Amino acid sequence: MHMVLADSSGSSLLETMTYGAAYAPKQMERVLRRSQADTVVEKVGLDRTAANFRAGTASTDATIPVTNQDIVDAAHALLVMEEFFVGSSSAMKMAVAMQVLQEMDAKDTDAERRVVLTTICDGFHK
Repeated sequence: MHMVLADSSGSSLLETMTYGAAYAPKQMERVLRRSQADTVVEKVGLDRTAANFRAGTASTDATIPVTNQDIVDAAHALLVMEEFFVGSSSAMKMAVAMQVLQEMDAKDTDAERRVVLTTICDGFHK
């Protein structure tokens, strides 16, 4: 089993996992032009970590960056293909799940053993 962390645009989780510091390159002096949380995902993209996040970092195998467009595309795909109208957090998680599955396909992983699991944690109601 592998656990993957989704890192949305404007977030600093990739840097936190890689370098141990919550810092996003977009925050560099003279570079920051917009809000640090420049993402379509509400309450995602912060540059701080909570105790529950820090507790799970040892179990995380990879961090995958997700663009706003990836999130929108995943939400649209879920609506069109599955008739699920999901919120942005669920769309972000599905975008990463689809990327992981594509990576598994590229590695010719045994199709019967390929399982990617995520949760649909929010709807479109917000």
